[in-house]
Amino acid sequence: MLQPHLRYLSVAIMAGGKSSRFGSNKALAPWLNSRPVIDSVVAAARTVTDSIIIISPDAQPYRHLDIPVYPDIIPGYGPLSGVHTALGMAETPRVLILACDMPAVSPGFLRYMASINSYAPVVVPESDSGMEPLHAIWHSSLTHVLEMFMANGLTGMRKILCKLPCRIISKTEISDMGLDHLSLISVNTPEALARLRDQKAKGLSVMDTS
Repeated sequence: MLQPHLRYLSVAIMAGGKSSRFGSNKALAPWLNSRPVIDSVVAAARTVTDSIIIISPDAQPYRHLDIPVYPDIIPGYGPLSGVHTALGMAETPRVLILACDMPAVSPGFLRYMASINSYAPVVVPESDSGMEPLHAIWHSSLTHVLEMFMANGLTGMRKILCKLPCRIISKTEISDMGLDHLSLISVNTPEALARLRDQKAKGLSVMDTS
């Protein structure tokens, strides 16, 4: 049985990018045990909810997952279009947005995020690169706010987060709670994927999957 705080949570996996730097669909690149990257993301998502969707213009590559796939409602705004669509299509008020290119996504990290009680409409962790909007929980009440940003030409996800009330999970909090920082690493090239696979194989990450 799901914990009460998880009953109001869906997961939306962003798989609409062109993967131009990767050279092929990075969501389908082989990860640990030769499973596609996106399969690992889905497996982690299933530890917090059974309500999972994929945002992509093409459902065909993900048929093996038996998960609903939706194209952007308002295309042309990059990841912002995907998040907007996710908030509109998800079945719950809270939507955990996950990028399809974060193969080391940690179930323990996701459960910790989901357990946070906050009035802020976004719960977002901080990495060395800044806030991670595609590894964050967004509230569906932001749908029209995101449409306003689109209308005003503001599409940068981190810039948008700076204009919203956020509960930030700082790097210090991540460390203090023993969460796996590799959960936040996205892989845009085959070389980056290989490096991350090496780190996981060498056991350099925090084991927080309990």
